[in-house]
Amino acid sequence: MQDLNVSESLPQLDIRYILHVLWTGKWVILACMLVAMALAAVNNNFQKVSYRAQAQIQIDAPPFLPSPGADFNAQSSYYLNIDRYFKTEKQKLTSRRMHLLFAGRLKQQNPRFQNQSSDGIAGELGGGISLAPVEDTNLLWLEFVADDPRKAADWVNLYVDLYVEENDRQQGEAVKQSRDVLKRQLYEIKSMLASQQTQMNQYAESSNLPVTPEMASVEFEMVSRYRADYEDAKAKREEEEQKLAKLETYIADSSKLTNIPELVSSPSFRSYYIQWVEANNALEKLRLDGKGEEHPTLVAKRTELDNLRKQLRNELVKYADGMRVSVSVLRNREQASQKSYSEKMAERRVTSRHMAEMSSFIKSKENWASAFAAVEQKLRDLSLQEGFVTSNIKVVEHAGAGYRVATRGANFVILATLGGMILGMALVVLGEVINPRVKTVEEIQTSLSVPALGFLPRTKDFGLHQIRESYNVLRTELLFNKNLRQHKVIMVTSSLPEEGKTTVTMNLAKTLAAAGDRTMVVDFDLRKARLRSILSTGKQNGNSIFSPVEGLKLRVEQTQLPSLHLTVAESLPQNPPYLLSQPSLRDFISYLSDRYDWVLIDTPPVTSVTDPVIIAALVDTILFVIKYNFVDKRIVRNSLSALAKTHANIMGAVLNDLDVKKTRYYAYQSYYRYYSDSDAK
Repeated sequence: MQDLNVSESLPQLDIRYILHVLWTGKWVILACMLVAMALAAVNNNFQKVSYRAQAQIQIDAPPFLPSPGADFNAQSSYYLNIDRYFKTEKQKLTSRRMHLLFAGRLKQQNPRFQNQSSDGIAGELGGGISLAPVEDTNLLWLEFVADDPRKAADWVNLYVDLYVEENDRQQGEAVKQSRDVLKRQLYEIKSMLASQQTQMNQYAESSNLPVTPEMASVEFEMVSRYRADYEDAKAKREEEEQKLAKLETYIADSSKLTNIPELVSSPSFRSYYIQWVEANNALEKLRLDGKGEEHPTLVAKRTELDNLRKQLRNELVKYADGMRVSVSVLRNREQASQKSYSEKMAERRVTSRHMAEMSSFIKSKENWASAFAAVEQKLRDLSLQEGFVTSNIKVVEHAGAGYRVATRGANFVILATLGGMILGMALVVLGEVINPRVKTVEEIQTSLSVPALGFLPRTKDFGLHQIRESYNVLRTELLFNKNLRQHKVIMVTSSLPEEGKTTVTMNLAKTLAAAGDRTMVVDFDLRKARLRSILSTGKQNGNSIFSPVEGLKLRVEQTQLPSLHLTVAESLPQNPPYLLSQPSLRDFISYLSDRYDWVLIDTPPVTSVTDPVIIAALVDTILFVIKYNFVDKRIVRNSLSALAKTHANIMGAVLNDLDVKKTRYYAYQSYYRYYSDSDAK
């Protein structure tokens, strides 16, 4: 079964195809142009005469003024970024608040507006005011459009004066607010300074402070000295203990006497040790001279060595006893030094904690004192600045009498007409793009997921030779499939009536027969049976009446081509689905397949009756006919799915009745004509 679940894709449009689409929808485009032109003309007729007046203002960066909660050690980024400030002021210029302020002032100055609401005046102003910044400057044009030149000038001048006045008022309020903030902070900082001083005095009294820096240095030196004494006593004790451990090892094993002298500094031990070394050397010499072990001299020397070894061991025992006393003394000294060091460290930790706490009080007091000085200086600077503050927004040029604004006129009508044309073209192209009907061979492969066997052009656009050539191309496709899969019995069907499946069956059969292939056309469209009137000559082909199914008589008739025969029903049956579903019908089709090179079976459309679905299980393959720009892709997809459920083989689809002149297949027209003309010659 073939996979038919493929998403739809938009058609690939080229210039020729787009131009044809636009020409087809020319009346839609023309209607859009006329409507747009009429609307523009009506708009021009009802447009009022208006006048524009301009006033120019200059917006500079304002002086920095502290605000509540602001960091007084840095200026606000709002004022540092002049570009952002400039944009903010432009928004304020066109804000509803300014409109309402202007409306209130206008009502005060002009009795004519006293009965009007502020909202109404503000609404009229909001529709007529606009801004035009001067590039790379802080200058700004404020423009107002009204129905009277004097009114436009008076209103824009009043507006800019009110804006400057409002800005000065806000700056004055900001100065006053900043002064109040600084005074309040001075009072708070002064209170914190007094509180810090009180806490510091109370802590100094409770912890017996202050401690001078000189006293702290002396105390630190004492702690260092105690620590050095402790570490020295510990090192000496560990060194003596290591020597004592080695001596005890030598005392237990007298064979290690060669390593002892470096540990023992006793003169008597060294004297015995020298005698022992000399006696040992003499003993070795006697052995080298060949004296036996029982020789009196050797025996005497060994006895002397044993005596000397005993003397050395006795000396080592005495020396070790002395070292034990020394180790005990050093351990006592170490413990005493450690105790003194620990006591001094405990005292120093208490003192250090008190000093750290006191340092924290002192640091906090210094910070508050610095903050007090900074705020006090800002307050003095603000007082000094207040006497020299000038407005950062100035009126550079007031407006004169307003000038008339040119109406849109003919240019507007032309632009509207062009816009209508573009809109119409867009609507036409969009309608073509979203058209769900099959219009190209590529759509057969992409949207319907079946092989595309080509297209058959519209007959009125081509001569006989060109039509014949297009069917020769289709015959080549059939031959290719036959060689690959031995497909001989082909069912020809479509989704809807009037798609040209019968015509395709007839012409394809003629093309196959003209090439010398024995071809049989079976008209199984048992409800209409049109092929008999088109192909048959009325002559029977010998004993050619069959009744493969009871109630269905079929007759084989001759055509004008010797290799082409036609099988039709003697009469239209009452129940075609029942007759076509009989098992004996398969034997009849097999009989035809054995005697002909090709068997083409014409059936009704798939969506009309169930006949094609029944016959699909009896044939080798299916040729599906799709009429150009006639049938919805969803209908074709449903038809193919119905055939695929029978496990039938769908060889492919052919796009029939293609309007070559209106599509991008126009080049094929010349191709077919060239080869058909050559064949004719």
